[in-house]
Amino acid sequence: MRKAICLVLFLFLFFSFMIPKQAGAHAVLTNTNPVADSRLEESPAGITLTFNEAIKAGLTAVKVLNQDKEAIAGSEVSLSNDNRQLEVSVPELADGAYLVTYTVVSADGHPISGSYVFLVGNSALPSDIELESNEGGTFQFLVYFTRAAYYFGLLSITGWIFWGIIQQKKHTEAQKKTFDFIAFILQQYHLLCLILLIAVQWLMNTTVAGIPLNTGFGVSWFLSLMLSVLGLFLLAKSKWIDVSWIILMLAAKSFNGHSSSYGAIWAAIPANFVHLLAAAIWVGGLLYIVTYWKKNRVHVKEFLPNFSKWAFFSMIALSLSGTLLTVLFLPALDYLWITPWGILLLVKSSLVCLVLLTAFIIRRCLNRMPAKAWHWVKVDFGLMLLILLVVGGLSYLSPAPDNSPLYWQESNQDTNMTLTITPNAPGKNHFQIQFKENTVKRAELSLTYQDNEEIAPIQVPLKSLETPGLYEAEGYYLPFDGEWVAEVKIVNQNGEEELFTKSFRLFKAMKND
Repeated sequence: MRKAICLVLFLFLFFSFMIPKQAGAHAVLTNTNPVADSRLEESPAGITLTFNEAIKAGLTAVKVLNQDKEAIAGSEVSLSNDNRQLEVSVPELADGAYLVTYTVVSADGHPISGSYVFLVGNSALPSDIELESNEGGTFQFLVYFTRAAYYFGLLSITGWIFWGIIQQKKHTEAQKKTFDFIAFILQQYHLLCLILLIAVQWLMNTTVAGIPLNTGFGVSWFLSLMLSVLGLFLLAKSKWIDVSWIILMLAAKSFNGHSSSYGAIWAAIPANFVHLLAAAIWVGGLLYIVTYWKKNRVHVKEFLPNFSKWAFFSMIALSLSGTLLTVLFLPALDYLWITPWGILLLVKSSLVCLVLLTAFIIRRCLNRMPAKAWHWVKVDFGLMLLILLVVGGLSYLSPAPDNSPLYWQESNQDTNMTLTITPNAPGKNHFQIQFKENTVKRAELSLTYQDNEEIAPIQVPLKSLETPGLYEAEGYYLPFDGEWVAEVKIVNQNGEEELFTKSFRLFKAMKND
């Protein structure tokens, strides 16, 4: 009898361990609607996540984010009667990319999380749009120089006319003739530089004949060209015509450039106008001093207090508008240290500090050593030319850095792996993992977004190709700019697991003006 009881107990324990228990298994996501990496023609009525077994009620979290990383308001989550399906109600979604991230707890208490992306409508993420790359080398320097020459012409003529309005009652007959002559020379110079810059811009932005007048770029340059030609006949004859011409000329330029391509246009364009006007007052005033210094030193000495007052307020306006434009143009302030545009901006800021120091020295010299003031005026004028050369580069380069393909090699005694992600930008990417030797039984790739801990890792569905050791995938698995971590988990032929990780950063892809 005792032997029979022991035998029954043994068989019970044996089958208890050998027969798998459903309750002990972890829940797995089996279906999603919309499907991961799919594109819908219109907004979905809702989002559903289906699991292979029941999940615990009250321990679920689902978020839907748009491509600007903003959570979709009004999203409500409900659980089906069998606790296997989550339903998320969402408002009507605009065209764009959306990330669904979820965290649930299975019946055995095991947490499960994940994320995936789907698209609505025909809109594309920035990396789906072919961006024009900046040319390098000699051509790039010529573009910088052409733009710097144009800005000198624009700021000189508008600033010169501005000071002509202020000083017109203080000019002698000879000084008036000098002013009109310089104004005519500056108008011709500005028109020549404008035509040259339009030609360069045209060659860089279009391949068809004619100026593209159906674009903001074309309208802005066309208005600038017409105003420049009209200025040859109308300027320096009427105060109100001069004032109107300055406003229209600077406004036309304000609508063309980074201010119409980056940030909030409603704030960037007015800030750009203020920035240009303040710069014109400073540049025009310096040019006025240089022109009249040798033969009309008394007149210049009378002019300097008025110029100092205007220059002081101009520098304040330049600083405030420049700071605002920097915030609007840069997706992140740390781009200042990692992009050519940001480095040039820091150089420009340093030169402006030297300008302020030089202005202080000039004022002291005028009161104590007038003979030395001319030397510092020339230094100030030289700094102004350097700043304009830097501005030529700032107006051409993109504030946002370019993304480049990720090429990551990792090797140890047993594994030699290469992961490639192209173009490695927010949006659609191509993923490839290659192993030099066929020592891998299975490979998995997950992408973790480091800038938001609430977003679960995104699993990239790798497909094994006919070539041994080669895995590929393509789709919208990198929806956001920011810090990411790629995790490659492999199982070798011996059944052993290995994990490789790689941190990388994606920059916000923005189109150049």
